[in-house]
Amino acid sequence: RDNYDYANAWYDLGAYRATIGDYDGAIDAYKFVNLIRPDDYIGYANLGDIYGFYLKNYPLAEENFLKAVRKNPAYTYGYSELATLYESSFDNGQKRAEDLFLSGIKSNLQDVYLKVKLAEFYERSGRKSEALNIFREVLSLDPANKSVEAKVWDLSQ
Repeated sequence: RDNYDYANAWYDLGAYRATIGDYDGAIDAYKFVNLIRPDDYIGYANLGDIYGFYLKNYPLAEENFLKAVRKNPAYTYGYSELATLYESSFDNGQKRAEDLFLSGIKSNLQDVYLKVKLAEFYERSGRKSEALNIFREVLSLDPANKSVEAKVWDLSQ
């Protein structure tokens, strides 16, 4: 009450409410964060999570995840979460997920997380050679990555 513009308290309140299943209360808390911190991406990401994975309101989930990654293009987890929704819940979701991964990679050229996620996406989609190429690229950026090294070996067989 004394410091209503303290965003972390609103994030905590939203998380507590979501934990007990009070999604409307969590949404209210996260929307308030967006009012007091319009350039912050976390409130939008949290809304995307609630709408997409709990309430199954995919259009609102997409809207909020897109706002989160626009406000912080380095928020790679947001790209990944939205791609998961695209793949599982949207018409033309495969294409949308691939485009989203490529967009996120373009904004985060040295980040290996999204490249791994794209390679895994290609592997799930049966696009083995594309997956292998991306895994090899990741391995060149992160030669100590044993899990990617194993993927390269598996896909090369």
